Amino acid sequence: MGLMLTFMLLWNMFGALWLLPALARFLIKPEKMAGKQGGSLFAH
Repeated sequence: MGLMLTFMLLWNMFGALWLLPALARFLIKPEKMAGKQGGSLFAH
């Protein structure tokens, strides 16, 4: 039981650190959030 809990904790940390930012990169488009000026949020 403890081994399964450890595995799930590590999998949850892996998902939070790697999968969620990767999904957000594709699901939330920077061009849509920047408005109609064009370019991305990171271009100055």
